[in-house]
Amino acid sequence: MAKTASLSIAIGILQAVNTAADVFPPLKTVTNAALFVAQTADSFHTNKEDWTRLSSYVQIYVAALLKHIGEDSDPMVDDWKESLLSLDRSLQEIQEKISELRSETFLKRLWRYFKTRGQFVKDLQRDFDDAIKLCNFRASLMTTSEVVKHLQQGDPNKTIESLLQKFKDDIAFDNDRIESLRQLPDARGASWDSSRTCLLGTRMPHLKEIETWIANCTTRDTPEILLIADPMGSGKSTLAHSICQEAQRKRWLVTSFFFSQLRGEEVTSRHLFGSLIRGFCRVNKATGDTIARILRDDATLLDASPTRQFQEIILPICPLLPTSVPLVVVVDALDEGCDTELLQILRDGVPLLPANLCIIVTSRPEDSVMSWLEHHSHIQLLSLSLIRGNDTQQDIEKHIHNKFRYPPFDNTVFPPQLIQDFVHRSEGLFLWVDVILEYIKPFFHCDEALREIIDSSAGTPAELLDAELKVFALYEQILSKLMWKDKVLVRAYKAFMGSVVTAKEPLSINALVLLFSYDQPVDGDTMVKVANRLRSLLNDFSPDTREEPIRLLHASVREYLSQHIPNTKPYYLDIEECNCVMAKLTLSTIDNEIRAHVPPLGYLSGEWDIDIFHVPPKLPPIPPGSISEQLSYSCRFFIDHTIQSGGVKELAPLWRLHEVLSCHAQAVIELTAAMGSTTNLGHLRSWVKDTFPSTFSKIFDDLDPLLSKYLYDIVSYLRGRVGRQKEALLVVQAARAICHRLIDKYGSRYMLHLARCMNMEGLCLGDLERDEEALATLEEAVKIIEELAGNYSGIYEPDLARALNNLSRQLGVFSRNEESLQHTEKALEIYRRLSQDQPNLYEPFVGWSLVSVAYRLLEMGRLDEATPAIQEGLRIYRSLADRDHETFDQYVSSALHISSIMLDQMGRHPVESIVPLLDAVGTYLRLVKANPELFEPNLAACLGTLSIRFIQLEKWQEAFEATEKAVPIYRRLALREPELYEGKLSDALDGLCTCLVGLGRDDDALVAIDESIDLTRKLLEHKSMLTLESHLAYSLHERHLVLKNLNRYGESLRCLEESVDVHRRIFEAHPTQMHASNLGKALDNLCALYHSLGRDENASLIREEAVELHQMAGDWTRYAQASTGALASQPSIEVFWGYMGPNPAIVLGEKCSRSR
Repeated sequence: MAKTASLSIAIGILQAVNTAADVFPPLKTVTNAALFVAQTADSFHTNKEDWTRLSSYVQIYVAALLKHIGEDSDPMVDDWKESLLSLDRSLQEIQEKISELRSETFLKRLWRYFKTRGQFVKDLQRDFDDAIKLCNFRASLMTTSEVVKHLQQGDPNKTIESLLQKFKDDIAFDNDRIESLRQLPDARGASWDSSRTCLLGTRMPHLKEIETWIANCTTRDTPEILLIADPMGSGKSTLAHSICQEAQRKRWLVTSFFFSQLRGEEVTSRHLFGSLIRGFCRVNKATGDTIARILRDDATLLDASPTRQFQEIILPICPLLPTSVPLVVVVDALDEGCDTELLQILRDGVPLLPANLCIIVTSRPEDSVMSWLEHHSHIQLLSLSLIRGNDTQQDIEKHIHNKFRYPPFDNTVFPPQLIQDFVHRSEGLFLWVDVILEYIKPFFHCDEALREIIDSSAGTPAELLDAELKVFALYEQILSKLMWKDKVLVRAYKAFMGSVVTAKEPLSINALVLLFSYDQPVDGDTMVKVANRLRSLLNDFSPDTREEPIRLLHASVREYLSQHIPNTKPYYLDIEECNCVMAKLTLSTIDNEIRAHVPPLGYLSGEWDIDIFHVPPKLPPIPPGSISEQLSYSCRFFIDHTIQSGGVKELAPLWRLHEVLSCHAQAVIELTAAMGSTTNLGHLRSWVKDTFPSTFSKIFDDLDPLLSKYLYDIVSYLRGRVGRQKEALLVVQAARAICHRLIDKYGSRYMLHLARCMNMEGLCLGDLERDEEALATLEEAVKIIEELAGNYSGIYEPDLARALNNLSRQLGVFSRNEESLQHTEKALEIYRRLSQDQPNLYEPFVGWSLVSVAYRLLEMGRLDEATPAIQEGLRIYRSLADRDHETFDQYVSSALHISSIMLDQMGRHPVESIVPLLDAVGTYLRLVKANPELFEPNLAACLGTLSIRFIQLEKWQEAFEATEKAVPIYRRLALREPELYEGKLSDALDGLCTCLVGLGRDDDALVAIDESIDLTRKLLEHKSMLTLESHLAYSLHERHLVLKNLNRYGESLRCLEESVDVHRRIFEAHPTQMHASNLGKALDNLCALYHSLGRDENASLIREEAVELHQMAGDWTRYAQASTGALASQPSIEVFWGYMGPNPAIVLGEKCSRSR
């Protein structure tokens, strides 16, 4: 009866799991197979009892195994996954055998039974036993009765739920890991390729040396780099592909990476590290899980510098790597993609890695690489040259014979002596051989063409043994053989190769034909024929793929054609002349296509800088393929080609430029801004002015008023809509430069426009924390408008009020609060006066100015005066939001944020200040959904302030949840604009640390505060600011408290001592009462710690200095406590020096958030 009940339970488990097992397919196939055995048992009439026994046996044991997995307390399921996969394979084999038996006739099955006496079923049971043993289940449950007993224990439904959840969680984790790795920089085409390996039987000595070097890694004490440094064309990349193939075959390969300057997309050391991190994830599960956790905990590492990724991802996972087998990393063509950061890691960082990590690097022996890598004990050079020696000569001969086996050479008999001469003349350069073979392909008599080349090389002087010069000589031979007397060929060559060499990014044949069609038409077939003639200088060109970008065979082709051809040669390319042609072609393309194929985007028709209460519209994105390849290229690069034409030959591009900008300036500016980089007309104007001073006026006199307006107008989009502050600054500076020229020519009629440009420039400079420049620029803008308003105040008052508010904001950065308040109060007075006549237009500005006044009063501690101002501003904003919530809700939220801060500083209970914050956060959450770029900074700032309020209430979980939402926002913002938001991210991490300490999660708190300190130190490397120094001192104090909680007293003391040093440095530079108080408090803390560690002598010295500082600061309470030693007797003193977390990201009335 027990067994029957267990069978029923088993079938129920199998059916339930089978129904819900889509989470992990092997679960479904395992249960399918087990149920299949039961279903087929009834169809066998011979040895029925044996089949029934087998059916019950399989179902009970499989169900018991699933139950055991569901109840296993170990959260890791990878071992069970492998077990189920193994069991699945075995059950599939059993199922196939049963199916084959069922397909036999009844008589044949009966004959089999009598012949084997039922051995077939017994064999199936033995196979199943073997499979279940591999799951380590049979060993723990030896008998069937024990299995039956196990099945009857517990609740099967809970078991099934636990089982499925376990696999769901594990697969969810796997998906998270895949998503994290997917976000790492990735370079298509940068991995190894089996089709590009060495010919079988070649490079044997080199591969043997490399294999021996790899095999010896397990006996080395330190890791090594094997550097293969040989000239261009020597076959380094082919050898690298072969190394990868062999390492992959032996399962040693971690990753491979092939740099190339000829790849269409930029490939950098960041892409290399993305590939390396992915490779380490594949080594074993422990490293993969750890890397996934690291990336999940700190998303900034996804796009961090290689140094950070090396330090924070690669070094931490090294102890998890296997040490018994080689781990191979191959990096090819380092010279084509390295930077000093990568070279420094190879030189200084690699010795920190496990000894069995084998890094193989190939490079041309350039000084920029060798000066970093030569003469270091962990960097070995391959002893065998790739271009010298008999082995290389034999390899080249094998390579040539192999090439001659395929069309078009297979029908030609090449004399042995010719082949020997070919090998000899190659001097070890595989590239030289390949270029020649590609060149002779079109000839009817390939052997005669080859002989002619070999004979012409006979007089090559000894100095051409240098690899690059030899290849250059080969390029010359190829070009010299073309029919240069054919004028059509010459013209087509100049058109094709001139454009390919000077193109700023690769263009297809189709795009080139269309570029030329508007000015110097070249037949597409003719261009293809020329490309075919030059095919040996191109990379994988095919006349059948005219839409593919044209790429040169090697970077040396561009170098040769642009720098090493005498101007007497018919194939000489004058690069300036080629750029001149490209300038005319790109301008003609714009003139002919932009109006016909690109609808007006209309952005520059608005005045978004004036109407600050309406968010500028977002330019529509330009999807790939939505505009032609040639138009996209022309809009982005016509200025580059114009400037690089030099202007020596002719002025035609300049007049064409005038025509195009007269008609299409608005469309070009809008289109390039939408494509990601606004065309730099300022650079163009400066170049024309310097190069053609006499022509400058003729070109730009009638253009400048329009260009200045368009450039000024697009800044609102760049700055306020997409956060491209650096680009916005360059554009508005160009607009300002044009204004100065207009004023010189036309007088004061453009002074207001100049003031507006300077006002916007000041805001852009402020965004980038170039605060002194911003202040000077804004002061000058106000001065100009005040002079203009002397006699015509009514006309200029709106601009004056706006400029005063912006200047007030910038003065606040320097804590010049009295001046700041005066300017914003004056702006408020103007707006109140204007709103009396035009309330609908100016009432929002009254609200803006009231909030600005309240904020300034708040900064000055004049809370009684600030309260009515913020209340009136909030009332106006609420009234406006009732009529137009889409526009004014953000301003209500900003005012609520300031109101919350005021309530806190007035000493009101934190609960009162939380109420307006919650309202503001709710509004920003809604606004962020519609426009994350614009409102995420404000949301993050509100969340930071909300977290501070919960900390005051010791509501640690609520504080943590608010900060936990703010930190990822600041991570995203810091990735996009590091200069603006890394400081705020550091602030948020400090807050996160405080919350984690409150929750008792000190280990996690240490990770957060360490990242904050690293960020602040990084910021201090580029600029020394009082706020950054103060923040570093605070963060070090926080770290000291965390370390003390973890009983790491030595490290805690060092942190606190450094915090004191930073405060001392600040006080010596700025000996104010506030900084005296901060240093005194820091010394109090250090005194307390010294006392707790039994270092009373140090504590006494510290206390004497602290007493003097408290006296200087006028802090008599602390003075009295420090004098009597009361402070030193305390176990710890937690001092938060006025830290308020992230300041509100409120740029009052402006559509761009400031960093701290």
